Amino acid sequence: MRTGMELAGRYRLDAPLGRGGMGEVWRGTDLRLRRPVAVKLLPLTAAANATAVARFRREAEIAAALNHPGITTVFDIDEHRDAGERLLFLVMELMVGRDLASVLAGRPEGLPVAQAAGWAAQILDALAVAHGQGVVHRDIKPANLFLLDGGGRVKICDFGIARLADATKLTATGGAAGTPLYMAPEQIEGGTVDHRTDLYAFGCVLYEMLTGGTWIDTGSGMGAILYQHLGRIPAPPGSVRPGIAPGLDALVLDLLAKRPGDRPENAAAVALRLQTACATAPAPALPPPAAAPAAQAGLLVREHGVRTVPPQTTADAAAKRNPSPEPSPLSRRNLLIGGLIATVAMAGVPLAQALTDDGPDGAEPAARRSAAPRRINAAPVATLQCSGNVYVTAFTQDGRALATCTGRTIQLWNLDTRTVASTYRGPKPGSVETMAFRPHSNVIVHQNADTVQLWDTATNTTTATIRTGNFWKVAASPDGKTIATADNAPGDSRKGDGQARLWDVATGRLIAVLGGHTGVNGVTDLAFSPDGKSLATSSDEVRIWDVATAGTASAFGGGRGSLAFSPDGKVLAVEGEANTVLLRTLESGRVTRLTGHTGPVTAVAYAPDGSLVATASEDETARIWDTATGTSVATLTGHHDFVWSVAFGPDGKTLATGGWDRTARLWAIG
Repeated sequence: MRTGMELAGRYRLDAPLGRGGMGEVWRGTDLRLRRPVAVKLLPLTAAANATAVARFRREAEIAAALNHPGITTVFDIDEHRDAGERLLFLVMELMVGRDLASVLAGRPEGLPVAQAAGWAAQILDALAVAHGQGVVHRDIKPANLFLLDGGGRVKICDFGIARLADATKLTATGGAAGTPLYMAPEQIEGGTVDHRTDLYAFGCVLYEMLTGGTWIDTGSGMGAILYQHLGRIPAPPGSVRPGIAPGLDALVLDLLAKRPGDRPENAAAVALRLQTACATAPAPALPPPAAAPAAQAGLLVREHGVRTVPPQTTADAAAKRNPSPEPSPLSRRNLLIGGLIATVAMAGVPLAQALTDDGPDGAEPAARRSAAPRRINAAPVATLQCSGNVYVTAFTQDGRALATCTGRTIQLWNLDTRTVASTYRGPKPGSVETMAFRPHSNVIVHQNADTVQLWDTATNTTTATIRTGNFWKVAASPDGKTIATADNAPGDSRKGDGQARLWDVATGRLIAVLGGHTGVNGVTDLAFSPDGKSLATSSDEVRIWDVATAGTASAFGGGRGSLAFSPDGKVLAVEGEANTVLLRTLESGRVTRLTGHTGPVTAVAYAPDGSLVATASEDETARIWDTATGTSVATLTGHHDFVWSVAFGPDGKTLATGGWDRTARLWAIG
């Protein structure tokens, strides 16, 4: 196409306006009626494709049938032949103004509630007409909502992927069409699409108008975005922007229900609820939740163990909208791949209340409720190319060296020169699977061919060997005199018994078998308390052991996987269900949930002063959290596969992350 080109002897192309998924759009002139128009042309490369032609004609038929001031007017559809080429084109009204996406880009705090409600009412009015004629747009988003200059009229445009609700799909594959940030779960899964699909997308748009941002965390890739639509419960807009009426909060959450049947019946019903909600004076707002981004403000909690809240609260409604069973340890990864997750929403519940799960009733301390999160800068410093996927990272006591365990070797990196100072290779390939520094020394305790070996990094020699049999995790007590090992599940190929053990370093003698775990994956992690008197193990449940007696001091559910004690020993961080980390105060049982990761958490570590926690995840990111407020204060991106380890340097100013992209990365924390 070119400027000045005439189509069918009637429409002149004046200037290109843009390109969309269905073709180019030009500003043009209707030479017969002498009026400006917009002309949409089917790309030449697709003109010979029967499916594309049929879809293009369907767009014209659908759009032309929708006569409403809130829907772009279609004037004509025709063909143009030029030098043997066949062009299909659609002639529409030329609109002057801006799309909603550009408006929202300049309003990061969101629109005034009255303005957002007014525009939303116009959109709903147009959708009601379209849905009444059996038309589903399937791509409602800010870029397809146009605000005309003068008068504030909103128009829905681009019915390029709309279809009659009862029509046969034109695509041979039946693939999902739409824009990922606004796609309903059934659209992502290739299920039945109807008017409720548009209502879900409208809910995403309304959320964005009210808060200034999407409820989706957009920093983790396309797969993670789609996964959040399928399994993550959004925080109510009022938790992101105080002052929004409770009825408006509830309406948005209903629109974003995962199951179509749990959404409002139709656009007219939504419009009525919108009017009612905006006519109701908003309740006094809680303080903002530490200015967390919308994508980080959502609370994911397990279906059982959630505290009971009063009837008729938003939390009850959300739980009813999105019930789902809790995944078993074996099915967790399969459920993640399939896009399903067992969560319920705590929408509308005060943040302090929502963060108390599995513990006694009562609010969190006032300091936790009101504290503001620290401002953290996490700047990338260096990338270390390792010999394999990095499973464990650990700093030496002086912080001048970093050890990385890859399953094949342990590499000790001089952090002044960023070079490998020494390398330990086990006698058998692939036998160095885990490690931990022995406190107050530069001796690394690690697994090697069914033994624990102590490797002195200063002399590059093995100083001791303890024959332990099969295990896959190891930890050293703070005084360095005791080693704890975690065994594989009984069904593992190495035939472990799934329990933990304590060993005396000086004699190599087995001190005790810490039996009782029944988890299908064996003991998945273990950690000594800072005073060395307790050992935490995770499996089917988390157990705290008295090291002196080898007896269980306490046990609780709700956690699995990675463990870390706070520096004062009062709080245990443990991987929880649904991609969370739980900070459990051991004396009271009170739990703070850290939510934001979109994949399973793989490692957790405390900063030396206890003010921060770092986590690693299969979502290819690491995060830093403020322990006083439970909010994410930094997201570290750059790894191109699972992030499997995190470790703070001894001064708390450096963080190391290790990933399955065969790199360790260093970050300056300030």
